[in-house]
Amino acid sequence: MILNLSESEAEILRQILTRFLEQTKEEIHHTDTRSFKDMLKGEEAAVASLLQKLAAK
Repeated sequence: MILNLSESEAEILRQILTRFLEQTKEEIHHTDTRSFKDMLKGEEAAVASLLQKLAAK
C-alpha cells in the first residue's frame, strides 16, 4: 500500500503516533493482565515500526 501525505499531514501523523506510543507504554506499565499486556506490546511494536517508516521519508 502506498500512502501519499503532505509534510504537514506526515507531521500530524507522527505526533498522533508518538502520543499513542507514550500512552501505550504507560498502559503496559500499569496493567497486570498478561494477555492484555502482550496485546499492547504488539501494538507498541507496530506503532514504533510506523514511526520508523515515517522518519525514513
